[in-house]
Amino acid sequence: MKKNILWIPCLMLGIFFMAINVYADNQRYTNSEDEDTVQVDEISYSNTPLNKLERGIINGATFWAEVPAKVFKVSKEQDPVLGLTLGTVEGTFNGILRGLTAIFDVVTCIIPPYNKPLMEPGYALTSADRALEDDF
Repeated sequence: MKKNILWIPCLMLGIFFMAINVYADNQRYTNSEDEDTVQVDEISYSNTPLNKLERGIINGATFWAEVPAKVFKVSKEQDPVLGLTLGTVEGTFNGILRGLTAIFDVVTCIIPPYNKPLMEPGYALTSADRALEDDF
């Protein structure tokens, strides 16, 4: 049974690298006049599977930042006691959603669209930064 489970990540990595290869070949044939060259300047990183995979990994590691960001935001806008209670609940809910979208981005990294995050802002740390930037 364990040997069968090990094939799943290997298969996913193989599909991922094949998708990158197909994407690069497609860019080469559609963007260049000479078939032997690839126009590197015309390939946008934000429109590749690596961008979606990176966003998923970063959000998977930092989804917890939603909780203190929401506590700080609610405390600043309304009341510190309300921030500790309601902010914690809202931050936990947002953190769980951020973690789920991170898993979704990692699992579906080879499926377009690559540059449209499911949650705004695209990263948990950007959300935390926005909550803190007005105060400092």
